[in-house]
Amino acid sequence: AESEEPLWTYHSSGNFHDVDLSFDGSLIAAATGCPDRRAYIFSRESRDPLIRTEMLTRDSPVDEAVISDDGQFAAFGSESDRGGVHFFKTDSKSERPLWQFPMPNNKSVRALSMTPSGQYIGAASFGGDVYIFSRDSKDPLYHFSIRERLGAVDIADNGSFIIAGGSNKGINLWEMAK
Repeated sequence: AESEEPLWTYHSSGNFHDVDLSFDGSLIAAATGCPDRRAYIFSRESRDPLIRTEMLTRDSPVDEAVISDDGQFAAFGSESDRGGVHFFKTDSKSERPLWQFPMPNNKSVRALSMTPSGQYIGAASFGGDVYIFSRDSKDPLYHFSIRERLGAVDIADNGSFIIAGGSNKGINLWEMAK
């Protein structure tokens, strides 16, 4: 705490576009842009990645990274040619996701959110699509569509509501059916 030096530093070949910490900071999810285009999981104990995925896109960034409070699950959002949501179980040590959801028409995922338990994932696209996923399936539980470019999303801790905002200078709130 007295030192201004970081505990560790890691360098990739691309810029880091997003990072997220588990509740206690023990695990870190990170996403990189070009030319790296990967998802990473780190332990705060080491700069050596626990998971360093294959490249998730051909020529576009992995923009979004979220991790559950307990660090067991992480999701990443990618852009353009392989725009989609990539979902991982962090203790599997696999460089491949448990599931992937490719965005229709190659729309870019521009916002991600996850409930603390990792049970639900919210995603918003630059093309105006909002999705709610369960960690158990790549098939969306819900899909909402509006005519705007979205760049922000959050999902209620119990997954009951999702909110998204974007280019129309407003926010939009939806409720999951009970």
